[in-house]
Amino acid sequence: MKKTLIATIITIGLIGVNTCVYATKEMPNMNNMHDVTTLPGYKAAISLDKTMRNLWADYVIYTRDYIVSSLNDLPNSDAVYKKLLKNQDDIAKAIKPYYGDKGEKKLAKLLHDQTIIMTDLVKAAKQGNDNLIHEAQQKWNKNADAIANFLNETNPNWKKKDLTDMLYKYIDLTTNEVTSFLKKNWEDNINFYDKVRAQILNFADTLADGIVKQFPEKFSKK
Repeated sequence: MKKTLIATIITIGLIGVNTCVYATKEMPNMNNMHDVTTLPGYKAAISLDKTMRNLWADYVIYTRDYIVSSLNDLPNSDAVYKKLLKNQDDIAKAIKPYYGDKGEKKLAKLLHDQTIIMTDLVKAAKQGNDNLIHEAQQKWNKNADAIANFLNETNPNWKKKDLTDMLYKYIDLTTNEVTSFLKKNWEDNINFYDKVRAQILNFADTLADGIVKQFPEKFSKK
């Protein structure tokens, strides 16, 4: 997804290329262009992507902390849960400059709902109740649908199917992360966590890329 983001930046940068180039229907020689870091908007776009990646990476880290703490009845479970909710508020704040208070509040609510469902799934797994696990997964999928719908309606560059597929995969991987921990399959558990993190970073890149595409004017200056 980072390649996609850079391609978007290049496109935005080319907007400022001399109009005579387009009058002759010729594209500039990319070999003679400066490094991509000199393109207008590069720093702003990369800063946005970095912010998104850091926030969503923290999201899966705090989720894992909660899973481990809850399954082991550690006394820090509540503190980790509160930190996770704070992280989700921060994710929502990151889109506020583009989608306002309404967008921020809507995303925060959806992410909070997701966390509540995740805790229900952890409790069900701890009880060994497959029916409750399945029920929690279904609720989580519906929440993912709601998030995908909201994002797609907010920004058409975020394709609904792509978002839904990524979120569903995230849910499946996180569920496997929980169950593998309970089964003490430590190697599998670590591998699932690695996959969860990679998946969420892909999601973060998608969000950043969509914002840059929707608001090119905000990324057309150095």
